[in-house]
Formats: sequence, C-alpha cells, structure tokens
Amino acid sequence: MELSGDLRLISVRVAIVLLSSALTLTACGSGETISVRKDPPAIKYSQLPALTQMSKAKVDEYGKTNWTFHCYTKFDYQIERNDRSAGNTESQVCLRITKINMLVTLPIEVITFKQAPERILDHENGHVQICQRIYENAAVVARQSCAPCLGKSYAAVGTTFDAARDSAVDQAAEDVCARYRAKTVDLANQVSDRYDFYCAQGVPIDTAIAESFKVEAAPPPPVAPPAPSPR
Repeated sequence: MELSGDLRLISVRVAIVLLSSALTLTACGSGETISVRKDPPAIKYSQLPALTQMSKAKVDEYGKTNWTFHCYTKFDYQIERNDRSAGNTESQVCLRITKINMLVTLPIEVITFKQAPERILDHENGHVQICQRIYENAAVVARQSCAPCLGKSYAAVGTTFDAARDSAVDQAAEDVCARYRAKTVDLANQVSDRYDFYCAQGVPIDTAIAESFKVEAAPPPPVAPPAPSPR
C-alpha cells in the first residue's frame, strides 16, 4: 500500500454490494419460492508496519475499515419467449422468475498501523458495530428484496440464446441486489458518515453510534467554520 500526503482519522469503506447470479431452467414445482441464507459476519483485523519516513502524528491518526455486503442469487425460471426470426442475427428471450435462492455475507476488514493508539481501533470498531447492526436484519431485507422480482419477467437480446438468457438473468440479479443494497450498504454509508461527524466533534463512540442511527436518512450536519483568529 502506498501512502502519501497527510493522513487523518478516516474510515474508508469498500461500500458495495457484490452480486453474482446462477440460473436453472425448471418447470413449475413445489417448495419454497424464496430461500435466503445469511452467513455470519467475517471480521478481519490487519496491522500495517509504520513506514520509516512517516511521522508519529500520521501513524496516530490513521485508521481504515473496509466492508462489503455480498449478494449472491440463484434463479429458477420459465422461458416465455425465445425468438430468432429468419435473417435476424440476434436472439430475443423473455423469462419469468419462479424461484429465488439468495446468499448474503458481510466480510469486514479493519486496518491500522501497529503503533496506532487504542483510540484509533476503538473508532474503527464503531464502524464494525454499525455494519453488524444493519446486517442483523439482512435476512429479512433479502426476502423483501426478492419478493417484487418473483414472478416478474425479464427480456433481453443477444447474439445467441445463451447470451440473451444470461443477460435477462443478470437483469434479475441486479434488480434483487439493488433493493438489498439500498437497505444495507447505502444505509451503512449514511450512518457511518454521521458517526464520523459526531466523533470529530468529540461525542463518545456509543453515543455517536446511537445518534447516527436516529437520523440515518439525513445528511450529516454542516461543520461550523472555525472562529476567526484574534488580531
């Protein structure tokens, strides 16, 4: 990792939903139409060696937390249309989703320098708590994200049937995971931004977390400008 410039107390997030999809062609069958599996959060702590050219002030003020809300989907579906007219070089496919299996995971990595003071790790653990709290409801959110897509049709074109089908399934995966993203990673970003703001004002960590969740949909308050220096 290359570090340059002034380092300060920050929390950098890999705040994304990673999605992947699998597909299965089935006839109508029995069984649950939406299935969700939620794995426990996986938390990793990493320590970086301080670079010799770095000042102690920089080491003492640097912390980084990465988190990723994974969204893996597998669909059963029925083909409603498969058109390839004579002379047409593209296949047109329309499929309807009949079953959704979804796996959600939350890997988190906290990175500090080995010589960093305890308060840096305490602050980053606040971000870990925020993600864990949001993830507690992940199974419910995942089911809610799947529900509008069950029975929905997706159409796509491609150079072959397989390409068109894969594109339609990708649409379904993005549809499901976009809904999941809005109530997980987007929420984590909002709450964490407020948490950083409150901590910068000297608010204790537990209080900062609680206050950040109270106004999770609002932007952080503006930072007051510094008082003018006496002349």
